[in-house]
Formats: sequence, structure tokens, C-alpha cells
Amino acid sequence: MILKVIIYPVCIILNFLIIILIGLPFFIDLIIFFIFIFLFIKNKILFFSYNIFFIISILFINLFVLKSPVEKKQLLNGHKKFSFENKYKKNINKLVKSPQGDLIALDTCTEKIHKYKIDIDDQQFVTDELGFRNKPNAIKQSNYILVGDSIIMGSRLSQKNILSEKLTSTSNIKFANIAVGGTGPKIYESNMIEILPILKNNQKFLLFYFEGNDFYFNKKNENFYWYGIKIPKYKYKLRFGYERIERNKDKLLNKKYFKKNYLYQNIRPHSQRFYNKLLSKWTNSCLVEWKIINNQKVGFLYKYYQINQHETYIIKNNDLIKKIEKVFFVPTKYSVYEKYFNNKISKINRKNKYEFLKKEYNKLNIEVIDLTKVFQSNSKNEIKDNKFLFFQDDTHLNELGNKVLSNYLLKILFE
Repeated sequence: MILKVIIYPVCIILNFLIIILIGLPFFIDLIIFFIFIFLFIKNKILFFSYNIFFIISILFINLFVLKSPVEKKQLLNGHKKFSFENKYKKNINKLVKSPQGDLIALDTCTEKIHKYKIDIDDQQFVTDELGFRNKPNAIKQSNYILVGDSIIMGSRLSQKNILSEKLTSTSNIKFANIAVGGTGPKIYESNMIEILPILKNNQKFLLFYFEGNDFYFNKKNENFYWYGIKIPKYKYKLRFGYERIERNKDKLLNKKYFKKNYLYQNIRPHSQRFYNKLLSKWTNSCLVEWKIINNQKVGFLYKYYQINQHETYIIKNNDLIKKIEKVFFVPTKYSVYEKYFNNKISKINRKNKYEFLKKEYNKLNIEVIDLTKVFQSNSKNEIKDNKFLFFQDDTHLNELGNKVLSNYLLKILFE
């Protein structure tokens, strides 16, 4: 009786955990798991034998085959290395090797992508006592606090070149930021609420919405567009729903008590590329498109130029509304360089997003500013000298892009 009620269910759960520790795609985890369940039903002794074999194998590989931690060989930028519960680890001051851009990692269709030149940069990553990317006490001492995601946080930039530091160093005004990569408007709101008690009356928020991933589906639409090709919404939902499962799996297995699972760390990068490639083929879409601009290879992320995603979460907390000075609409890299593409859908999509944001925040008497033309006009000037406002192999602003944004913000805030 005890076997049936306690031991058998525990063994089944343990079996599933052992399988996901290998680092395979989640759908393969499920296939292997159901094969084991079938064996369990047929032959419980064989089932237990396989479990023991798997446990011993994983322990043996981690202890004797893969002795050197893979994480020492891997290059992780500060965002990936220090992310912790929608913020970053507190009081960090580290120099890390910032690897190639996110587009290199995401590209599963370009077979010769490894031949693309990859520059590895040093990145100084500093966080404050709250876990945001500031020097100590910067939030309490600031006049303005920037709120947003990795674009505003400076995903690939060293500390001195992130937007808040650039604004502070080129003016007599102090800026801080509570921007965190991989978050969205609901997290923006919770982070604003967290620091609200320590703010003075004259301190204000500057809120940034990123065109790329701060907006969601209009539920009335049944399709969206990928490179101008109409794709059923169910494929989109299944694809990104599955990718969310894989990301959550990685979050779980990247926690400190799994740090010595070197087998997972070795296999996982290959399995990520494998399932992304399958998803790309199933949806007839590639994650990344590369363009030659002025004889330079420049990458763009596909999901940042799809239609039907123009609604977003609007912050309506009265205490926060009083503190929000302005809201900014930040364009994607694709929108900034859209003249090199023939995609009317992208323009329609961007306009819908901005108009929705403007309409909702105007109701709350907050000005919304579209930064698209600012970046487009500056990119046009810089490209004559083969300079770009974004990293060529990344979706984020580079040092020059942050300089352009910094100059414009100071102009509209104080002139």
C-alpha cells in the first residue's frame, strides 16, 4: 500500500526531474518520460533499474568526465550572469567578457553564421543596494529615474556608457535607472512601487516602452505577419508558448543548486539551437534576417516587425502617475533602418503601437514622445561614415545610439 501511495509517485516525479537535468529540448524530455512510464506499467523493476542507471550516469559524468565548470568557458554578459528575480544581484562591481550579440545566438537558419566576425568586449557591470544597475545610492540622489527594459539598462554596454550614466556625465542633473532586461510594463510598475517610499517629492520617472516586446496581441485578430507572410495566430501562440516553457526550464536549472550540472551546461546550447531550428521550419520563419548596409552585415530580429501587437499594459497607479514626467516610445532597430526594407506592415504596426500608447497616457495627462524620427535622422547621418546606432549583431543600442538618445532627452527636458 505504501509503495502505491508514496514511493511510486515519488519515483515518477524523480524520474522526470532526472530527465530534464540532461539538458535536452522539453518535448524530448516528455517523450523519454512517457517511455519510462510505459516501462513502469509493464515492468516496475526495469523502471527502477533505469532510474538508478540515470542517476549514477549523471553523477559520474559530472564528477569524473566534466570536471571543469563549463561556465568558466562560457561568455555571459552582465545581464545574463547577474539576473535575479526580475532585477540583478545586489552590490555587484565586476568586469565581465561581453560575448557576441543576441542575434548570433538566436540565428538558427544561417548555416554560415559562425563565419561572422565576433567581437568580444569587456563590460563593467555595477549594481546598487537594491539590485538595479546604478552606483550605490544613485536612486536616492537622482533627479530622474529611468524605467524600461534592456534597451534602457544597456544590455551590452559597460557601466560608463549606459544611458543613466551618460545623461549624468553630460549634464548637471543626476539620473538613475531601474531598468531590467527581459521585463515588461507590469514589472516596470512593480519596480517603481518598490522604490517609491525612498523618493522625494521632486524626483520623477521617465518611462520607456520598447516597440519590440512591450506590446501584445489584439485579441480580435486571428493572424499576424512574418516578413509580410500571414501566419495563423495559433502557430505563433504555440511557438512562443513552447519557448516560454524552455526559458522557464533554463531559469530553474540555472539556479545555484544546479550549478555543478556540467552535463546540462554542455548539452543545453546545442539543444536550444535544435528546437529553435525546428520551430523556425514549422512556422516557415527564421529568427534573424541579415542585411548588407553600406557593405556591412547587419542583423534584425523577425518578431520585432510583426502586425497585430499594438496594445500594452498601462500604469494607472495614482501615486506613480504623479511621478511620471514623460513616456517615451522606443523604436526597434528594424524601424530605425526600415528604409532598407520593403515592409509596409512594419510602419502600420509601429504607428498602431504609438497611437495606442499616446491615447492611453494622454487620458492621464502624461505626454508620450515617439523617438523613431530622432533615431532615423541620426542614423541617416551616421551611416555615411559606416557607423550604426545599434550593435550590428545585436538588437540593442550601442554607445553611439545611447549618445544620440542622451542628447535628445537633455534637449527636450531642459531646453
